[in-house]
Amino acid sequence: IPEPYVGRLSHLVDRVPPASLQHVRETIEREYGASVESVFESFDPEPVAAASLGQVHRAVVDGEIVAVKVLRPGVEELIPKDVQAALRILAIVERRWPTSHVRGLRGIVEEFGRRVGDEMDFRLEAANAREIRRNFEGTPGVAVPRVHEGLVRQRVLVLEFMEGERIDRWMEAARQRHRAAMRANDGRDHVHDEA
Repeated sequence: IPEPYVGRLSHLVDRVPPASLQHVRETIEREYGASVESVFESFDPEPVAAASLGQVHRAVVDGEIVAVKVLRPGVEELIPKDVQAALRILAIVERRWPTSHVRGLRGIVEEFGRRVGDEMDFRLEAANAREIRRNFEGTPGVAVPRVHEGLVRQRVLVLEFMEGERIDRWMEAARQRHRAAMRANDGRDHVHDEA
């Protein structure tokens, strides 16, 4: 995907305006059949992050700070409509400009349409998180949050809370540090000691 699109799409990862607290509470209460206060010892009304499919709030369960991921209200109905609309628009564009870029973009939207349902079922995300945690167990420098098993629902996922940085932001910071080091060394990879 060309850069202008990637840059705009990256905002959907965690820089979306949050859903209302009322919607979040309703989703949690519907999924657990209980009030937010009876499920969590405390629940932060301000989200840590909000993305296109859901948002994350801090809460406390059994004295432990956890991350509560809640599916965005209405997203299950909206996404299929958006995918169909995008495909209709791309069909028109492709008839006018039948390029490999447009066909590639159509393929991406079709694949997204096939896979996004899995992204909206947090039970599947919990299964993936368990597997990833198992696979990286004992690997130095890699930490994967633990799933709170009794609190996994289709639209709500509770994980061990971990402070951290998104990998893409960490990678960009590493690239910037490398470029700064290169400039400091006048573009040379290594500083040679000439004796």
